[in-house]
Amino acid sequence: MNNPFSVWARSTVVGVVGLLCTLATAGVAHADAPGTCTQGSPYTQGLTLTVDGAQQAPVSPGVYGSYALSLCRVAGQSQGSTNTYNFSVGGVGPGGQADLTEADSEKTFTITFVPQAGDMPLTAEGKARISSFAIDAANANAVTLSAKPIGFADIWACHEMPLQCAIDHPIASVFHEANLTGAVRYADASGIGAAGFTDLPGLTTSSGAYVFFVWASCPTNTNRDQSFSGLKIDLGGPHFLPDGTTANIGSVSAYLPAVAVASCFGASPQAYAASAAITRTEDGTTTAASKTAGVDSGLHYVLTATDAGVTVSIPDVTFSQPTYGVGTKGGKSLARVTKKVAVLARSAHLKVPKGGSLRISIASSSRKVCVATASKVYGFAKGKCSYTVKALNKMGKPAGSKRGSFAVRR
Repeated sequence: MNNPFSVWARSTVVGVVGLLCTLATAGVAHADAPGTCTQGSPYTQGLTLTVDGAQQAPVSPGVYGSYALSLCRVAGQSQGSTNTYNFSVGGVGPGGQADLTEADSEKTFTITFVPQAGDMPLTAEGKARISSFAIDAANANAVTLSAKPIGFADIWACHEMPLQCAIDHPIASVFHEANLTGAVRYADASGIGAAGFTDLPGLTTSSGAYVFFVWASCPTNTNRDQSFSGLKIDLGGPHFLPDGTTANIGSVSAYLPAVAVASCFGASPQAYAASAAITRTEDGTTTAASKTAGVDSGLHYVLTATDAGVTVSIPDVTFSQPTYGVGTKGGKSLARVTKKVAVLARSAHLKVPKGGSLRISIASSSRKVCVATASKVYGFAKGKCSYTVKALNKMGKPAGSKRGSFAVRR
């Protein structure tokens, strides 16, 4: 089973200590004093912080302008382990990192860094409102992530597993107005850390829940967890805010760029939207969520699809421990036909120079029929799929191209 990833936070007398942990409670991110790491090692290569477009000058280790920024590289030890670059942004207080304030809640914080050589960034998630996530393949896979803080109901003095804390503590200890912690998953040069998320390049997941875990098991992948299909997001939080009577309402959203939709579901964003199935499971009961406003709180979802990708959001999550599924009707891939790019190139007698690579593009007239990733073409509707395969040399320069097509019949 894919390793889970969680986001949770705990307040201390000197500020916020945010933790990202696995189900075994091993921390994989934190918000310690600036420049320190509870898990992993401090990482600073190419690290910058920009707030509302203004780059913050480095003042001291971990301090940028009036903000504290921690970035830690955590390396898994075995296949299936979770590899992450964990980040945390806060204010600067007498004990190190302090809470962000309500005045920071609508500011956009942009973090950039250059991963260690061999690391391939995959996805991003966090207790934040992530607005963009980009990987610059031409610049050593440099990462740029932008997000706004998010509020959440916290639980203090609980030493159990985070999800169990949400069950055993129905009333929140405190509500934080602005939190910004998260992590970027990566696969290292040996492939460790992928955990199924290579099927979802560019995925971002955001939530203000006390704790959340993201799991991936794409229906296009034959080597997957058969217990669910698509994305599964476990959430946890107290039922009530600190006053003991006001319901704690959170949120969760996931953005899948078009290439992730194709890789995971075998279709275009618009075709996926027409066959999407969103569910909520709690206390062993699974209920279909609805796009209709006014349904029971926690069951209403909003899905938008553009040529760029798909956003699924649950704007009113109720607690204490729901699980949301983002998949397809029937839980199956939407692809009727799957073709490997390398096979298409060989069939067209297109030679790839030593050390070179292939690129494929779908003709505009075929975009309602098929979609391509770096390695595969998925035909999801009846019709003719026309494409162009290009060969590039090891310098990335064109070395030939061929056009082709295939029919999608069933």
